[in-house]
Amino acid sequence: MKPSRVPKGKNAPAVGQAGLLSHEDLVSALLDNNFTVAFIKDSEFKYVYMSAPSRTLVGRKSNDSLGHSDFDQYNADLAKVIREQDTGVMQTGRPLCLTESLRHDGGEVRHWTTFKFRYTNEFGQPFLVGIALDVTERVVAERKAKEYAAFLENALEGVSKLSADGTYLTCNTAYASMLGREASELVGLHWTVSAHPEDVPKTTLLYKSMLVNGRAEGRCRGLRKDGTTFIKQVLLLVDRDDDGTLLGHYCFARDVTQEENDRREFEECRAKLRQLEQKLAAA
Repeated sequence: MKPSRVPKGKNAPAVGQAGLLSHEDLVSALLDNNFTVAFIKDSEFKYVYMSAPSRTLVGRKSNDSLGHSDFDQYNADLAKVIREQDTGVMQTGRPLCLTESLRHDGGEVRHWTTFKFRYTNEFGQPFLVGIALDVTERVVAERKAKEYAAFLENALEGVSKLSADGTYLTCNTAYASMLGREASELVGLHWTVSAHPEDVPKTTLLYKSMLVNGRAEGRCRGLRKDGTTFIKQVLLLVDRDDDGTLLGHYCFARDVTQEENDRREFEECRAKLRQLEQKLAAA
């Protein structure tokens, strides 16, 4: 594999009125002005090139890292891991691409997607070329998403997420079971399928209150797939992005039918006791 050549003289690419831009300058500018960590090491695993983000990673402002190995840049454990990877690539000639978690100085763990390959120049000299991208934010976000999904699925209460237009995006098993449905059935349906028709106006008022106050709580009648009804306690929480744009809302719900029946029976018994007390007092 030979390095590409750029035409010289009048055939060379021009950059505006500033004159000519060499191939090396262009590549260096591209690598220095993005978030990608790029580097080249010689056969002794010493740096011969480091992009600006790569120098920032090791706390260098200039090219004073050149001529040094990873053992001069990182802690011994991290440097050992990197050296083992580099040795494998150089010995086998097979490119390496992986996402890994590395503990940096100070104990911070960062997640990287790294691509390394062996390059041999026209003089037969082997080099290790590497490109790495910090994917810590993506990995953390994916982990939180999995944790959230596990929370939804195992929550004792019913939990659902709805879009800005009121259609179900997702829900846990407890929520779907409360409505006599499978979770997959609800996706794409409007929330009104889960509300007693006579209580739709009441639930709509709760929704409007949530939009104003960020949350709303109340009781209303729910509607199961088979047409039977029950009483549910709902908590609505609004979901907006950083600009305040409505993304949808979360609905936490539980079946309180038995609780409501017990309350009504208690109220009826108390009312009867009051009537009895009044009759006794009159006698």
